[in-house]
Amino acid sequence: MLNSELTYYKYTQIFINIQAILVFYLMKMQNILYLYIHRIMEPYPKYNRIAEVLKEKHKSQRWLAEQLGISANAMNNLCTQRSQSIQKLFEIAEILGVGVCDLINTDYKPDDK
Repeated sequence: MLNSELTYYKYTQIFINIQAILVFYLMKMQNILYLYIHRIMEPYPKYNRIAEVLKEKHKSQRWLAEQLGISANAMNNLCTQRSQSIQKLFEIAEILGVGVCDLINTDYKPDDK
């Protein structure tokens, strides 16, 4: 009985070690993928003008985040192009009293890099 318990314990430890190694490599791959995607997206110009319109209206990102019911971090992502949401653009336009077209950079051309 004691021998089988030791064998069970030994295999459990091996399994836990394998899990830890897999988690480590998955996290590493996730970081590599994030950096790769960030590098691909970096050369493209900004296509929204949320931050500029906020400045024109003398409003802060924090104020707009409260109006939208999102975190300041999520609002920052919207303003810095890390998160694009058409629905949010319409909500922002309504809150700021501007048209959606005012929030979109009309100078954007797909050929720009």
